[in-house]
Amino acid sequence: MVAGSPAQAAVSGLVTGSHAGVVHTPVLPLAAAAVAAGVVAAVVARSARGVAE
Repeated sequence: MVAGSPAQAAVSGLVTGSHAGVVHTPVLPLAAAAVAAGVVAAVVARSARGVAE
């Protein structure tokens, strides 16, 4: 996994949580993934609209 990726943060959080008994939500990677998903959705919607016309 790439350092700093949302997957890396999720796995790291799960491993750390399993040792400590507490799981902390990685807010920054979650926000970055949400923004990336929004950008991809906008691009797909825009390209689909161009095909339909």
